[in-house]
Amino acid sequence: MISSLFKKITAEDLIDVLKKNTFNESKANSMLKQIDINHKTKSYRTFFILLFQKIELKL
Repeated sequence: MISSLFKKITAEDLIDVLKKNTFNESKANSMLKQIDINHKTKSYRTFFILLFQKIELKL
C-alpha cells in the first residue's frame, strides 16, 4: 500500500487509464502532468506510438 504512494507513473499507466470504459479526466490529467509524452524508449518509441499500439482504433 505504501509503495503505491511512491510509485512513479509511466506511460503504460496512463494508457491503462485511457483504455478504460469509464474515462476519469481528472486522473488522466494528473497522470499526464507526471510523465513526459515526448520521451523516447530505448527502441525510439514515443508515448503516442505506444498508445496506438495498445488501443484498437475503430474507424
